[in-house]
Amino acid sequence: MINSGREWDWMDNLEIHDMVGYWIDKLGLTGWTITTEAIDKKSVTYADDVPDSDKYFVGIQIDKESMQARIYHDRPLTDEYVVHELLHVKFPLEQEDWINKVTTIALNNKQR
Repeated sequence: MINSGREWDWMDNLEIHDMVGYWIDKLGLTGWTITTEAIDKKSVTYADDVPDSDKYFVGIQIDKESMQARIYHDRPLTDEYVVHELLHVKFPLEQEDWINKVTTIALNNKQR
């Protein structure tokens, strides 16, 4: 198991690897190397008016030239978060609303 002292460390590296790999295949991102990195929740700064329930971070850094990306997260990764971030890789010019809609469609069509 990942041992970072977070209460959600129930998910081990193999489970994360399998989940990310599944969605790389489903979204046609063959050739891309996608890694994940848990970050400390305190490393993200929020405006004072952001409710505590919205104070979380999941984001992706993309290097199109090397076909590598890293998902940074301060909460457990879910299929929804992974799909959402990978759609940013596949469709870098699309707006957030479109990414959100396609994320929902992809999750509704998930068949393992």
